[in-house]
Amino acid sequence: LRSLELRASIAVLEAKFRATGKDVPLVPEAIATAGVHWSFASRSRLNVNLRHVGRQRYDNDEANTFARRQPAYGLVDAKLEHRVGRFELGLEVRNLFDKDYYSYGAVNFLGTGFSAYPAPGRAAYLSLAYRLDFERLVTRLSTRFIQSSARELDDAITWALEQLGDFTHVDRCVVFQIMPGDADVHFTHEWCAPKFQSTQYRYATVPMDTFPWAF
Repeated sequence: LRSLELRASIAVLEAKFRATGKDVPLVPEAIATAGVHWSFASRSRLNVNLRHVGRQRYDNDEANTFARRQPAYGLVDAKLEHRVGRFELGLEVRNLFDKDYYSYGAVNFLGTGFSAYPAPGRAAYLSLAYRLDFERLVTRLSTRFIQSSARELDDAITWALEQLGDFTHVDRCVVFQIMPGDADVHFTHEWCAPKFQSTQYRYATVPMDTFPWAF
């Protein structure tokens, strides 16, 4: 047993609209994570990550009138890595137990039903990475911003969010702007993975005290 690291966290969330006191859609009741990092050899390690996302209101249900809530789900991901010189070989399995779930759903305009995008089932990936991937990403981002004029800055930010989303394998990257003395948070830029709907138009400006756990 060369090295074993354990980690865990939990966040209990309660986000409500200041004007109505209603729950904010797409904010889960709780998010819990746990992980194990086991370096079982000098150049080999195993990562196992567990994630639980609690129930949440569907999109388009700002009035909280839809009887159902988006169900909670739990996922387990695992990755085995081995380093050879400056190269890293990896075998990653996401959604290890092939859980059926969805992370986004929206109530229809009549309020009688909902639509949801099924999330991927179990998927395995083999990777061969050179240990300069992150440095190259930073170089690409820096170069793009240096070469962008003020008029091109918004497009450059959106492009940078896409690059970061692809690099970190997430579904959504956003930029919030907080101005000194301002009581609101401004949703300025967003990138979404394919099949995920943008929420920027819906939450362009949000009171800061809606998310006391974040600010």
